[in-house]
Amino acid sequence: MRLARSVLALSLVTTALAKADESTDRAAELFKQGRALIADGNVADACTAFARSLELDPQLGTKLNVADCWAKLGRYADAYRMFEDAEKDAARTDKRGRATYAREQLTALRAKVGFVRVRVAEPSLPGLVIEIGPPNSARQLAPEALAQVQIFDPGIIVLTARAAQRESIRVEKTLAAGDEITIDVPALPAAKRAPPSEVVELRRSRTPLWISGGVGVALFGGSAVVGLIARSSYQRAVQAQDRDAVHRAAVLADVGTGVAIAGGVAFAAGLVWYFVAPARPVMVAPAVTASGTELIIEGRF
Repeated sequence: MRLARSVLALSLVTTALAKADESTDRAAELFKQGRALIADGNVADACTAFARSLELDPQLGTKLNVADCWAKLGRYADAYRMFEDAEKDAARTDKRGRATYAREQLTALRAKVGFVRVRVAEPSLPGLVIEIGPPNSARQLAPEALAQVQIFDPGIIVLTARAAQRESIRVEKTLAAGDEITIDVPALPAAKRAPPSEVVELRRSRTPLWISGGVGVALFGGSAVVGLIARSSYQRAVQAQDRDAVHRAAVLADVGTGVAIAGGVAFAAGLVWYFVAPARPVMVAPAVTASGTELIIEGRF
């Protein structure tokens, strides 16, 4: 069992070393491509080759070439940061010549970039997020980076700060080449809270019921009166043996019956309307706006 584990471990180490060798070889190949492209004047493609080589094998010489390439493309802030990184590597590994070269390039680039210091009133605020950079390409600052000077190319610099339950702020500054500016982030004010929303459901309207009920009762009363008149007329006509009067009394009775039916229909229609028609929900929501507090009412009426 121990032998099998040893063989497996050796195999994994061998595989890892093989992959590392492949990465190193590929990085060297890309570095040579970058140098050839620079010699041909193809700076953009050379930068791509150097950057890919650096990802595979972060060598000091590659960092210097990436920084040089970016400076040629006008990406001065990126070049400055890379030269800073290369100068630290060179000083740590005692590569004095390369450290001197990196410092010379940093001196030359200082007049082409701008420097921004961020001063935060509440750096330990829980959930604080600060983003800074050109519009549409701002980057988030890590907590440990708040004390560091930020380097940018000249132009518009936007800083935004936000935190939970706090109002966010936005600061915009114009950064000129060679400028050193400070952007202050004041204490973020507490977020405004709107009163709780309330949903009010309208009751079913009783107006149609009262109207149809009133009409129905009136028609019922009218039909009763007509019925009594028809009955009295019918009795007198029978006693007088007046056929025409009997016919007129019968017609009047039919009218009374029709009025009674109409009253029943009106009353039933009111009941149907009340129980079938849905109640309309309405949302009443207080809202805080820039001009004050408003009451928003939404619903179907």
